[in-house]
Amino acid sequence: MSTVPVKWFMSTMQGAPRLSGTAGDMIGLLDACLINGFNVTAPNSLAVLGGIASLYYSGGGHGYVLHQVIAVSGATPEALNGEWRVTEVDANYVRFAAPGEPDGTASGTIGVRAAPLGWDKVFSGTNKAVYRSTDVAGTRLYLRVDDTAAQYTYARGYEEMTDVDTGTGLFPTAAQSSWGVTWPKSNQASTSARNWLVIGDTRIVYAFVAWSSNYSDNYDGNVFGDIQSFKDADTYSSIIFGTNSQTPVFPGQYFSQLNKTDGKYISRALSQTGAAILVASVGSGVTTFLGLTAATYPAPADNGLHLHEPVLILDGTSATSPVRGQYPGLLQCVQNIPLSHADIVQIGGDYVILVAAAYSAIQGRCAFYLTRPWR
Repeated sequence: MSTVPVKWFMSTMQGAPRLSGTAGDMIGLLDACLINGFNVTAPNSLAVLGGIASLYYSGGGHGYVLHQVIAVSGATPEALNGEWRVTEVDANYVRFAAPGEPDGTASGTIGVRAAPLGWDKVFSGTNKAVYRSTDVAGTRLYLRVDDTAAQYTYARGYEEMTDVDTGTGLFPTAAQSSWGVTWPKSNQASTSARNWLVIGDTRIVYAFVAWSSNYSDNYDGNVFGDIQSFKDADTYSSIIFGTNSQTPVFPGQYFSQLNKTDGKYISRALSQTGAAILVASVGSGVTTFLGLTAATYPAPADNGLHLHEPVLILDGTSATSPVRGQYPGLLQCVQNIPLSHADIVQIGGDYVILVAAAYSAIQGRCAFYLTRPWR
């Protein structure tokens, strides 16, 4: 049985939830990506040959895509159940590597779906939800989302919670922000769908939304979960990033500008005392942006794509603040807007996905490891 830690989801995938300027849509998206998965299908058969498993669909239409993570259930032998990264697709089959599995055809009532990240939804209410990582190696702090408004979701982290509306250890604190941070859904209160891309692992989720119809290719970067802390037993290394305006007008409020601190909070400082603090980030000295105001692409020297890691998170807002850790999975593009949003390319032995993380009206670019564990 396989378990794949890094998973990604897009609005263009078959069965993906709609995100629009409608109350509850962000919760629907998070439920699908974190908890339930989507695009449930029933293949006609599952067979293994030479360490490669093939799911066959006689009528086609399975909708799975290359490098997507799927969850297989109901198969015998049991070892074929679990999570697998898709290595090949065509209209009538989906394939994944199943090393060590004997050749043969599986039996059972086999089901397949887009595999979720595997978090918990611990509390819920009308257009409200509280999510928590199930990974016992992490901080397991709480993400509360209030999705009551049509166009905007309001998100906040908590250290402890007893119900959907009650908790302690808020980040940002009530003094820092009365509503938390804003994760925009749409610049219009309507059912018109907006494009999105979610990527994460068992301890952090990055949710990118192209919410403005005026800048339909520019994605806001919203984040919740544990950084990769350089401190042992860092109990308060959970971050929440969003927009620092309650009703934003432009996309790209500072996820892409590393040295900006607006809307970027960590639950407590490195000392593990006190309350939430604002944080800044540091990447390559070539640029303080993710894929903006940088070198040309492709690189004149080798015609290549150049990515920088790690992207560091500071314990505070000053350039002299201590380094706290790094963004899991994130790579900084040090060239100006290379390739296109959602392009998947091979770098060495790994695949990465490019994301059009924006700064205001300007489209930038960052990348994430798809096929390498982040921790």
